[in-house]
Amino acid sequence: MPAYNYKASTMEGKIIEGTMEAADDGTVSLKLQEMGLLPVRIGTASRRTALSREIEWPWKRKKVRRKDLLVFTQELHTLVRSGFPLDHSLAVLSQLAESPAMADVIQDVLKEVKGGKSFSEALTKYPEVFPKVYVNMVKAGEVGGALEEILGRLATYLVTSEDLRSYIIGAMIYPVLLSIVGLVSVTILTLFVVPRFASIFKDLNVALPLPMTILSGFSSN
Repeated sequence: MPAYNYKASTMEGKIIEGTMEAADDGTVSLKLQEMGLLPVRIGTASRRTALSREIEWPWKRKKVRRKDLLVFTQELHTLVRSGFPLDHSLAVLSQLAESPAMADVIQDVLKEVKGGKSFSEALTKYPEVFPKVYVNMVKAGEVGGALEEILGRLATYLVTSEDLRSYIIGAMIYPVLLSIVGLVSVTILTLFVVPRFASIFKDLNVALPLPMTILSGFSSN
């Protein structure tokens, strides 16, 4: 049976981490619930060596990535759906955040909420992390009493946006590579191949073909 790493929360907000063997992640979730724990994050256990770890460059450590926002939204939706109060949920997520930058943002948002601000108002403090559409949807959820539903929609929206972004990047890589290969090939022909053939044709008193004449003109400039 495969092994799964999990992070779960007690009703008091204490984070429990561990590894469990099960048929799938759904079974892990059910077992954790039977233990009185709320599953927050479940993933396939894998050994990570020093070479397999993601390198954290010093200038990137303070940046919140799109992935961090997606994970935050998904896990906040899970906690709110399970009946956790918002402040309690934010406190749990500040402990779970893998990114130190995201953990700082969540802690500050929690501080603003405890100070009397609404969740959406607290999010406006970080426009570089929470886009305007994100904040507006959260505000609508607060006004309509449907924050749980809105968080679910936001999680779906972020997943779709990330998939679309990955597809566009993937679609652009191939033509860019072709352009680079073509440019390198033309450069090699212009600088090295054509001059040699031009000298050979000149020695034979034979006129160069039109394409080689054009390339020869570029190489001589």
